[in-house]
Amino acid sequence: VDHIKDKGSYKLPAKNIAYLLYHVAKSEIYDPDLFAGFENIYREVTSTRMTARLAMGGVYGYYRSNQGTRYGVDYWEEHLLKNSQTLHVQDIVELCEAFSYNRTLPRDHFRQKLTEVHKPVLLSLWKDEATYH
Repeated sequence: VDHIKDKGSYKLPAKNIAYLLYHVAKSEIYDPDLFAGFENIYREVTSTRMTARLAMGGVYGYYRSNQGTRYGVDYWEEHLLKNSQTLHVQDIVELCEAFSYNRTLPRDHFRQKLTEVHKPVLLSLWKDEATYH
């Protein structure tokens, strides 16, 4: 994170940004400038190798950290929606945990995402991934 800020260049592949956002939130690093820097280049970023897990990392970073703008949340949620069928139960559990820290979005926002996007995935994978855990 310090290297990116020192260099002053936030232009990275989307998968790398997602990875950073996930770990920044997990490590409880508060750096609104980092989120703002990434949001300024989202329109230019390539995302050809985006997976559900990486998109989940971007959403997780925004949900848990309470940093960034609604534009950033929408950007990562759109990527997650495109790849949602390849999520795993544990990924959805992590999103729930991240949203429990969120104080910027209304609760109905995540309830809607759970119902419309994540519930079908949970139900389809329940027997294979959640029954014995």
